[in-house]
Amino acid sequence: MKKFLYATDGSKSAANAAMMAKEMLERWPEAKLLVLYVFHHKSTFTADVMIPDTLVEAEKEYAEDVEQQVIHTFDKFSDRVSFRQVNGYPAEAICTVAEQEKVDLILVGTHGRGAFDRLLLGSVSNAVVHRAKSPVLIVR
Repeated sequence: MKKFLYATDGSKSAANAAMMAKEMLERWPEAKLLVLYVFHHKSTFTADVMIPDTLVEAEKEYAEDVEQQVIHTFDKFSDRVSFRQVNGYPAEAICTVAEQEKVDLILVGTHGRGAFDRLLLGSVSNAVVHRAKSPVLIVR
């Protein structure tokens, strides 16, 4: 295990995946962790809609809060952990970044912070499992 990606949306399920990522960093002292937050700015309709600036700013502030949580959670491993924020559809962005970074494993929580994600496995984690070229570990 050399490099793995932990995708977070700041949810409780993602926090559980963070604990698993910490355990993995302890077990593999050479491994690096990329923490990814995806800002979903696109409409689910066929035509994209303009997102109000206030919503964009709120999302940026939330991403900064998530990054601070990451810094606090992984402070012991700060030299091996990096944080990245990207815009796009979460599952697609997670898989794209994982492929670009050539990660050995993707960690995601079972359910995100959206209402739809709370159904069954969760739409994002389910999509990542089906699209990713790397192995995926889903943490409850």
